[in-house]
Amino acid sequence: LGVSIGTKGRADLTLRRAFVSGAPAVGLLPSADPAGAARWDGTARFDLRVHESTTFGLTSTVRERPGRATVVNGRVEVRAFF
Repeated sequence: LGVSIGTKGRADLTLRRAFVSGAPAVGLLPSADPAGAARWDGTARFDLRVHESTTFGLTSTVRERPGRATVVNGRVEVRAFF
């Protein structure tokens, strides 16, 4: 889902739900993530053009796996184009 906010802003939201059961197939599929597939995976992003060549951004990612603590990551960035 993406929405324009005013003339200079944009917000995006992504949600995914996996219906996976059983142990991860670590021996069959090589993966950088031995914890297996996430049950819930969500990303929220907000971008705002501050100046003609400068953009401010906020990003948050949430992952939930069965039997493990929920992991939340956030990032704030200012991008300048020249």
